[in-house]
Amino acid sequence: MSNKPFALVALAIATVMMFAVACAGDTEQVAPKVAQQPAAAQQPAAAKASADPAAPSAGQGTSKKTASTSPSATKVLTAAAQAQFDRFPDDGMPQYGGILRLAGSEPRTLNFLDNTTSSTGKIANMIYDELVRWDWWADYAGEPQKPEVGLSHAWSVSDDGTVWTFQLRKNIKWHDGQPFTCADVKATYDFYINPGDAGPPGSSYVKPFVEETVCKDDFTLELHLNGPAGSLLLNLAYHWATVVPKHKLDLSVDNKWFNNNAVGTGPFKWMPDEYEPDIRFQVTRNADYWEEGLPYLDGVETFVMTTTASILAAFETKRIDTTSGGSPTQQLGMIKRNPELRVVKRAAGGHSYILWNVRKPPFDDPKVRQAVYLWIDRPPFLEKAAAGRGYIRDWLNPDWNGGYGTSAEDLVKNNPAYALDKTAARKKSLELLAEAGYSDPSSTPVNVVARYTSGNGLNGNIVLAAQLKEMGWDVTLNSMDKLAGVRALRAGEFQAAYYGGNAGLPSPDATLNRYMGANGQRNYTGYSDPIFNKLVEEYNFTSDRAKREKTLAELDKHLQYGPDGNGSTYSMHVMVWGKTEAMEWPYMHGYDWTLGCCGQRYYHVWLESNAPGRN
Repeated sequence: MSNKPFALVALAIATVMMFAVACAGDTEQVAPKVAQQPAAAQQPAAAKASADPAAPSAGQGTSKKTASTSPSATKVLTAAAQAQFDRFPDDGMPQYGGILRLAGSEPRTLNFLDNTTSSTGKIANMIYDELVRWDWWADYAGEPQKPEVGLSHAWSVSDDGTVWTFQLRKNIKWHDGQPFTCADVKATYDFYINPGDAGPPGSSYVKPFVEETVCKDDFTLELHLNGPAGSLLLNLAYHWATVVPKHKLDLSVDNKWFNNNAVGTGPFKWMPDEYEPDIRFQVTRNADYWEEGLPYLDGVETFVMTTTASILAAFETKRIDTTSGGSPTQQLGMIKRNPELRVVKRAAGGHSYILWNVRKPPFDDPKVRQAVYLWIDRPPFLEKAAAGRGYIRDWLNPDWNGGYGTSAEDLVKNNPAYALDKTAARKKSLELLAEAGYSDPSSTPVNVVARYTSGNGLNGNIVLAAQLKEMGWDVTLNSMDKLAGVRALRAGEFQAAYYGGNAGLPSPDATLNRYMGANGQRNYTGYSDPIFNKLVEEYNFTSDRAKREKTLAELDKHLQYGPDGNGSTYSMHVMVWGKTEAMEWPYMHGYDWTLGCCGQRYYHVWLESNAPGRN
């Protein structure tokens, strides 16, 4: 796997996505279909038993790298494998078999139909599918993201852009053998639109756009929208907008129930018998996966590890095959010991931000929110909470949003909150506090809730608590495990918190809807801003590029300076956008650091059969 520049041009992508809305008539959009595999002898099971793997059939791809380092490797010709080889010939022809081994956090629950953690999302995205999905090759190669076929193989749009018709795949089975039909998508999306007391992440990508779902027949779905949506497909392809079986959704969304009944259509099946809480968990290959020839792996095993030291030790001894942990210095030391190691650097989909609870004093006062926006010094969050791997931007990040938003240089130059010299900003901050009646904030308690007990998330809350103390507040830091922290945030049992989010969608509306919208699934602050809501709604429901750009510019200004120009009055302030540095062993191929926290599906990952030195 060769490293390539990673660049996203998100609004250009959104424009590409508008093709369906802008075109006249109900022209059908059809993505390329996966060809049938050539012969039964070339199926995965037969491939493993090949008598002469060193002599590929005519027309099969070859690679000097694979031939020299993996003489026993099995070459397999399937439509999927051939396409992958054609795209990345330096990796060699994909091979079947093997268990990919990773380090990860304890999921606690597989219930992604309520507020949950990224560890749950990572498993869910191996088990479930979306109506449409992102093209992993584009992400891998650093190309603009675009949607491709998923559970739907084709779609069309009405003249006015408000009715989307999806043709669903036939002959797909859920992991329990039940047939997949339109009723499953309808039940899932209906739940996302009206989740009751639950807080499913998928709501943020369906509810803002879809007013009604209609099954015309078992394999034809209509989505009736609130208005033309220029980035609908990008939202539906996001890895939280997964589809679950109606016959399971009707039964329960209880956490414990999900841990034994995770049933999807995805490339891997959950193995409840292999789940050892706080130790390990595993998924196994779905032999009936709808995309012919995939996945390559027999399964994916995750060992529960959370500290950098334990992850790096496991990686160096090849107990795990890749890692996103470790500082550049540690990585350099490991590479010196083994120069074959690869380091992959990608922009990550995560962003970290501060939550201010507007339902409780003192942050119910907009002047106080402006004061802390100006007071907070951002570089320490980058240095101590992101280990230097990331960069400082505001909510609209031009590196992600097609150049729209404010650059780092302009933030430092024009926005006092980002100035390298904080003297003027902090003087204005204290003036705003006095105007709000907090000339001496030392008698005002501030409860900072850390939804983390270790790692960068905890470090970020430590930095936050220290800066608020420096400002004069009486600060208490409460560290909780992830689920307990989520419950506290949902219940409003906090005043401030440093939080990590996933802004991986290359269209800003999903981030804005999920985190800051009045009904956003991650809007724990209780804030609803009519100006913001109006601008986001305008952005959601127009396909006119010029109007979308103008709206983004207005949003950017509003989120930075507030209605009076003194600073942001919003209830969330971004500190850091992340970058990922990962090490991987050279026997692993096709692993893409996809946008967002947990979009990796692993159906295109493969391992060389000899995997030298692998335990």
